[in-house]
Amino acid sequence: MKFSAYIIAASLLLGSVTSAYANAYDSISVYAIEKSHGSIATGSNTAYVKTYNITISNLSDTEADLSKICLKAYSAENKELRLDTVDANLVTGFLKKGQPATGTAIFASHDDIISKPVIVKLSDNCNFVRISR
Repeated sequence: MKFSAYIIAASLLLGSVTSAYANAYDSISVYAIEKSHGSIATGSNTAYVKTYNITISNLSDTEADLSKICLKAYSAENKELRLDTVDANLVTGFLKKGQPATGTAIFASHDDIISKPVIVKLSDNCNFVRISR
């Protein structure tokens, strides 16, 4: 399956450099495939949205606490896009070595920069409120 080949290639590529990082989150691979893009309009309020199928894989020797990290997306101009919606399994629980987590993330912007290529990354600099159920 092509997807497995991408994860293996990412593991081989990043596996040799992960030992140099002190932060375990620097050793998590993010594989984002654009699923759809569109727009939302309510009256005069508009937004552009882009949906991604996301797989993250832990390449380090230690567990990663997903509740301490978040997904961020950046335009080619390095402008950060707002995370609108994310599947809980991408941002909760622990990710063991070699274990993948998959889900969907939706990013939004008030201008059309989102229609251009976007890179999705992990960050531990998250400015959001988590809602418990």
